[in-house]
Amino acid sequence: ENVQLKQPQGNIRIKVTAAVRVNDGSNVMDVYEVVGANPADLPPLNALKEKVTALADNLMKQKEAPIVEDYYSGPIMLEDDATASILIENLLGRDGLVAKHSLSSGGKSIADKLEKKILDPRITIKNYSDLPEYNGVSLMGCYTTDADGITPAKELTLVDKGILRQLLNDRYPALKAPKSTGSQRFTNQAGSVSLLPSIGTLHIQAESGIDRNKMKEALLQAAKKEKLDFSYIIRCPQGCTSLQVYKVDVKSGEETLVRTSNLTLPTLEKLTDLVAISSEENVKNRDNNCNTSVIYPAVIIVREMEIGRPNIKSSKAPALPYPL
Repeated sequence: ENVQLKQPQGNIRIKVTAAVRVNDGSNVMDVYEVVGANPADLPPLNALKEKVTALADNLMKQKEAPIVEDYYSGPIMLEDDATASILIENLLGRDGLVAKHSLSSGGKSIADKLEKKILDPRITIKNYSDLPEYNGVSLMGCYTTDADGITPAKELTLVDKGILRQLLNDRYPALKAPKSTGSQRFTNQAGSVSLLPSIGTLHIQAESGIDRNKMKEALLQAAKKEKLDFSYIIRCPQGCTSLQVYKVDVKSGEETLVRTSNLTLPTLEKLTDLVAISSEENVKNRDNNCNTSVIYPAVIIVREMEIGRPNIKSSKAPALPYPL
C-alpha cells in the first residue's frame, strides 16, 4: 500500500508504594501512580507531594480501622478509581470491546451480545482516535494513524444506550468484526516493535447523570428501599489502587472506615441496571501495553454487591524495626 509511518512512542511514570503493618499481623498496602506521554503532562511537584501525603494519611487510618464483621449484599457506591477499575476490567479485560481472534479462549464472548443490551441504558460508549485533550487533560490515547497504516474514524460508537453495536479490530478479520477499525497500536514493549489491537480514548458517557453531591442520598434511598440498616461506599482516589471501604449508617449517613479484602466486584451483568450515575467525569491515562485513555463517570451506584469478613493473612513481625 506504499504507506510509511513514523510514530514516536514514549511515556513517563511516577509510582509511589507504601505499606503499614496492622496489629493482627496483616499488611495494608497502597500505590499512587501517575503517567503521562511526557514530563509536561505530570502534575506539579506540590500537587504530587499532596497526593503522596494523602496516601500515607489514608494508610494510617486504615491501620486503625475495624474489620468488616457481617456479610452484606446490597447497593454500593463506587467513587473515582474504584469506578474506573470496575469499568476497565469489564470493558477492556479478556472479554472486552476489542475483537478476539483466538479459537481456544473458551467461554462466552461479548461478541455474542452484538445488538443486545450489555450495560445500563443510560450509558453510551464511544472510541476517539485523535482527540488530544478533554477538560484540559492531555489524552495519551490520541493517535492519527494506526500501526497497520490505517487512518481510523475520529469517533466510533461501540455501545449505544446500553446496546453493543460494534467491536474494535485490526486487519485480522474476526467473526463479528470482519473489518479493521484502525485500532492496531504500537505497544510500550522496550527493545522491540510489537503490535496490539486496542482502544484510543474510550469515553463512557452517562445520559441523565446526577450531581455528585446527590449520589450519597441516592445510595441511602436505595438502601432504605431494601430495608437495610447500613450500606457501603468504596473510594479510591485517582491514581491510587487500594479500595477504601466505608460503612454508612442508613439513618444518620455517618461513615466509618472499615477493612476488608473480601469484595465481590461486579461483573458486566451487574452493570445493566445501576441505581445512579454521576454527571461528573474523570479522565484516566493508562500505559498498560500501549498508551490509552478512559473518560468515565466519577461515581456510580451498583444495585447489588457483596462484602464479607476479610481473610486475614498474618505474617511474622520483621526481625529489625524500621529505622526511620
